[in-house]
Amino acid sequence: GETMTGWFETNRGRLNRREPAFEFLFNNLPKAPVIVETGSLRSPGNVDGDGNATMLFDELTAASGMVYSLDIDAACGVNIEKHCGRQVQFVEGDSLDTIRLLAARVKNIDLLYLDSLDVDFAHDELAAKHALTECQYGLSMLSRRAFVAVDDNDDFGRGKGRLVEQFADLKGWPLVVDGYVKIWSCNNGYR
Repeated sequence: GETMTGWFETNRGRLNRREPAFEFLFNNLPKAPVIVETGSLRSPGNVDGDGNATMLFDELTAASGMVYSLDIDAACGVNIEKHCGRQVQFVEGDSLDTIRLLAARVKNIDLLYLDSLDVDFAHDELAAKHALTECQYGLSMLSRRAFVAVDDNDDFGRGKGRLVEQFADLKGWPLVVDGYVKIWSCNNGYR
């Protein structure tokens, strides 16, 4: 496959609103990251629309590391098999179920990336509650240096991350990237 720099550099111009977050992850995740993402590789090549975060995570873990990609749609698993390395493990099922099962056996992850339920910005309650519940179920997996990221947030405080942001504030997690993808550091002493 492509080198790590290859995918990111090739697609950087197409990432649009997600570019600052992807660049942050590219530069700040450890060398052999363990990543859990909810919402998987739906449309390979649709970098402009979906972001294809799974492809970034594939490249970041190509040398060593692990990605657990959770999605209810089995077609995502076929996409992962076709486009990603063996270190990207597809877990089929509702993310609220699968993240709990994963949390029972996976610890010390470096990134929890939440992007599973499509959001209607005018009515974000369902998607925001879903992301918050995923975050809460995933807490026991986080390493002390972990990041939590939530995709699909607008400039008006609406989106999947709206309730996670309130939760992160209560936890004292600093917001390290504020944008369409919000990222919090779970390490209060982050830089």
